[in-house]
Amino acid sequence: MSGSRGAAAGRPRQGSVPRTWSQFAAALLGLGLALGCVSAEVEAEGRSSRAALERQLRRADDAFNGRSFRQALDMYSALYMAALSGGYDDLAAEGAAQASTINALKDAQEESDRWMSFAERYAEGEGAGPRSRVMLARGIRQWKLGDSSAALGTFEALVRLCKETGLEVRAMQGASLGALVAEGEAQLDWNLKAIDICQGLEQPRWEGALWTNHGWLLEARGDFEDASRCFERARELLAEGAASPMDLLQADWALGRALRLAGRPSEARTLLEQADVRGRELYAADPTARQAEWLGRAWWELAELELAEGHDKDALALLQSARRKLLEAGVADAAPLLLGRLDARLIELGPR
Repeated sequence: MSGSRGAAAGRPRQGSVPRTWSQFAAALLGLGLALGCVSAEVEAEGRSSRAALERQLRRADDAFNGRSFRQALDMYSALYMAALSGGYDDLAAEGAAQASTINALKDAQEESDRWMSFAERYAEGEGAGPRSRVMLARGIRQWKLGDSSAALGTFEALVRLCKETGLEVRAMQGASLGALVAEGEAQLDWNLKAIDICQGLEQPRWEGALWTNHGWLLEARGDFEDASRCFERARELLAEGAASPMDLLQADWALGRALRLAGRPSEARTLLEQADVRGRELYAADPTARQAEWLGRAWWELAELELAEGHDKDALALLQSARRKLLEAGVADAAPLLLGRLDARLIELGPR
């Protein structure tokens, strides 16, 4: 793949670079990471109390990664107190940093400030693990406060520290966050940096998620051919990484959509029909909001292919079905702009 930047263009019509926290977190979770995973790399040092605290930190990280933020905050707060009483300042710093992050994301700025002061105090003089977690929290706080320039400086320093100290997973996290915070061409540079780091980790699922992010960045610039190559590489990597049926559905959808936008409708149809079949099977087995959303998205893309071929009646039926599924998925509240774009397409075709 050439890595071409493409011509500047508006945001993509159905997918975009994450900007809200829910999208921000989802992008990280798509890597199977979120903010706390490096703690799993820490080995117990032989003392049972420390080993127990490290297990507690990993459980708190699991809650955070599962987006159970209230539960995670309670767990990090308890960990902080227990680590202090045991004399483990590094673990106290990690718990406080995560508590600061969660409060920042809840817009509880004073509480976030308080926890960050604890995190910085107890991380001082400690190893790269706790210091890098504090830096990660600091960068997210800066982004949340609207200071993207400061956040990018923090993420750059974080990547440098982690690469120097062998914390490659967290280095990748920092670069991924840089790509989400940056603007313009810098987004592409940050994401390519994250991909470069990830390629040394032999984690195809993570690398696939990063190539997917890169595809969206290129699509946002109107560079559909290079975007399709990114999505194709992501699809290959996801298959290598024992991807779930939902992962594969999303990969088929993303590549099929990119091929449609690149003017390759026959190839697009093959993938989107595959996504349709997989989506119907997943929805029949478990009719949740998530399954409904992706089935609706597949139908929308198939409708666009029908419309391009002049089959307006078939396109209208597919768009109507897609709208029902997306409403079932809750997009009216979660993604009103997405629903608005679909409604605009329906108005073009006639009354619903």
